[in-house]
Amino acid sequence: MGSEQMLIDNNPFEFQMKIREAIPGLQLGMIPLFHYNKTGWILGCKTLEICKDFLQNKNRTKLIAALEALNTQAAEIWYNYVVPQVPHDTTGVLTPLSNEIIREEIKVQTGEEPTQYRISKYGVNPFIRRANWIISKTFPAF
Repeated sequence: MGSEQMLIDNNPFEFQMKIREAIPGLQLGMIPLFHYNKTGWILGCKTLEICKDFLQNKNRTKLIAALEALNTQAAEIWYNYVVPQVPHDTTGVLTPLSNEIIREEIKVQTGEEPTQYRISKYGVNPFIRRANWIISKTFPAF
């Protein structure tokens, strides 16, 4: 049975068996969590060392080949926060602040490069010429 059919059948145990066969020394108890979500499959490891071992290049290529996958990636934790009442333009100039200026200010204030930043869906308040910004940053899950 091919990996595509296993995806349709939603059969995680067969995937775990393929992974165990592909990576020598791996036991099923080391990968107790393997389930499908909307973006793909989640492989949960028993310990942090096992997860890091999966991401090493030699095991990563074996994992991709065994599952006939396109890619693997490490889990990320997203932090989103709102910066309220950011001026939309500078005093005396009705030109909106550029995204580059906003990005630089975020970097100066936090000391880190943002993963994503955008104006909120409500846009600019036309009376006070200010807007809320949504700032996102990702960190590795381990």
